[in-house]
Amino acid sequence: MNLPNKLSLIRIILVPIMAVFFLLRDVAWWTVIVAIVLLLAAVFTDFLDGYIARRTNQVTDLGKLLDPTADKMLVCFSLFLLVEARVFSQGIVPLGVGSFCCALIICRELLVGIVRQIAASKGVIVAANMWGKVKATFQYISIPILMLLVLKEKIIAVSEVLYNVIYWLGIGTFGIATILTVVSVIIYIVQNKGIFSSAKNNV
Repeated sequence: MNLPNKLSLIRIILVPIMAVFFLLRDVAWWTVIVAIVLLLAAVFTDFLDGYIARRTNQVTDLGKLLDPTADKMLVCFSLFLLVEARVFSQGIVPLGVGSFCCALIICRELLVGIVRQIAASKGVIVAANMWGKVKATFQYISIPILMLLVLKEKIIAVSEVLYNVIYWLGIGTFGIATILTVVSVIIYIVQNKGIFSSAKNNV
């Protein structure tokens, strides 16, 4: 197993550990900080494994399986944790809206995975588009910020202004990520519509 694949595997291992620490927030508040650090470490491995694989030509079939699996685990676990913690109900954004946006992002990941599977069965490699990469960037910025909101009382004890800044920064970046989710998947499907037409012709 090469280094990029090991990094993807580390990311897969980090995700449930991160979730456990976040869920222990009622036992000790600092577990939230540990969870955020683990999340950021997982995000860093996402960048690093792809960079190393491309620069050193270590792209493998195993890596093509591990990398997207690790990415989807990271996103899905994180979004479910945010909904479970009811972070979207702490301000003017109703919990239902936040949950809907999370479901939208998860559905987008599943749809893209299906398109790639269909393409792979035809020997076609579907690359991620720029919009998807920008969307992922805003996701990875917003999620750790939103996770901080479970420490609302402690943050307000320091500064209510600070809490408001964190809240709006988290909601704002997450809102942009949600919009980019819709935009990126529409562009993705349009760019790869030939895959579906080929599938239809082969029936």
